[in-house]
Amino acid sequence: MHPGRGPSRRGPNRLADCRTKSARRRSAALNQILHGACYAIGTGLIGLAFLWAERFW
Repeated sequence: MHPGRGPSRRGPNRLADCRTKSARRRSAALNQILHGACYAIGTGLIGLAFLWAERFW
């Protein structure tokens, strides 16, 4: 278990805990989407550079 994250809360703070967990998951999902988009853009640019090099050199 991650040392900064304790077990799920019980009682009146449970709803707040659920909100922070869903926000954490949403943040992780957006991070993965951004990572994938950057990877795809970089791969596409390298591919275009190789096509350009093959055609004009």
